[in-house]
Amino acid sequence: MTTKRALFWGGIGLLLAVWSGLVLWPEKAPSRPASSEPSEASEPGRKPPRTQSAPPVPEGTPAAAGPASPDVPANEPGPDEAPAQPGKPEPGIAARVNGEPIYGADVAAGIDRERYGLMMQDARRTRLDRLISLVGTRQYLRAAKVEVPAAEVAAQVEELKRNPPAAGCSCCRYGSLQEFLSANLMTMKDLEVAIGNNIGMERHGDALWNEAYPPGGKRDDLLARERARIGREYVVFSHVFFNTVQQPDFQADPDTVRAEAGRKAATAWKRLQKGEDFAGVAREVSEDAFSKPKGGSLGCMPADAFGASVEEVLRKLKPGEVARPVESPWGWHVLRRDAMSDQDVLEALQTEFRNKRLQEVCESIEKSAKVERFDGVGQ
Repeated sequence: MTTKRALFWGGIGLLLAVWSGLVLWPEKAPSRPASSEPSEASEPGRKPPRTQSAPPVPEGTPAAAGPASPDVPANEPGPDEAPAQPGKPEPGIAARVNGEPIYGADVAAGIDRERYGLMMQDARRTRLDRLISLVGTRQYLRAAKVEVPAAEVAAQVEELKRNPPAAGCSCCRYGSLQEFLSANLMTMKDLEVAIGNNIGMERHGDALWNEAYPPGGKRDDLLARERARIGREYVVFSHVFFNTVQQPDFQADPDTVRAEAGRKAATAWKRLQKGEDFAGVAREVSEDAFSKPKGGSLGCMPADAFGASVEEVLRKLKPGEVARPVESPWGWHVLRRDAMSDQDVLEALQTEFRNKRLQEVCESIEKSAKVERFDGVGQ
């Protein structure tokens, strides 16, 4: 099973990870002409960090489809369903996951009515695959006794309404939550279950980390053993960012959009050269919704998270130094390299561990789940 498939089984967690900084990066960066160092008059210019496999969901684990109720944890089922006869289709049921039904009406939800023919078939396959993954992951979390309160999910939905999910990278975002849902063939109910799954899986992964590397000896040994590697592969940095690829006119006139973003970056850089506070400038003018409230801080990230041009500049900087603007496939960056602490190293190691173990969990879920499809979609 591919990594993308395994992560999808995690309840499309990477697609929604706004707070953790993880994003689903495009498989191919946006195309653009080669960049050069900016001039004052015209243009200045995350492979994610990586648990023993947990036991698979017991076959036949009972659960019921339905929206989350405020009276139960968000990853718990709603009202009980009448037991179904295994292997026999019933009217209105598109599939079952370990006996739990997925209804045709839920598959159809979130698909606009203008789709037809192969477009509709592809959309239904996408919807059914997603619902199967959401149900399977929720069942696993319930069996592992990982609960996420509905109030916590609701709070994150409200945050996503104020600060929509990432679109390709952490500094490029959808215009609204509804735009995100429509583009990804999702309903609000899907989103709520996915958020609950994502929170639950992260907590499960962190619990596995604490079990494998409790504070003290083993964790300290790991830090000493891996610090040099993390220092080579990761960088702690901040940026003031100016978006290009998400500007409305980018497709029609990319050169003008790039030049305007470059001018903004040059202006921000000049302000910093005159002694203005980096965090203050970032909070005022940066177009990265993720880092802007934190004064431009991106924390500890893979050095190549924004492509080769940004990595090259970062590797030349010493902690505290600020570089002239540089262009990436997503826009222009004014970069500052920051010092890497032991806590930064441990957080990178924990994220690597959690991602690797959760991929194994997702593979276990997919392998062990009994999935029955009845409408021919996605088989």
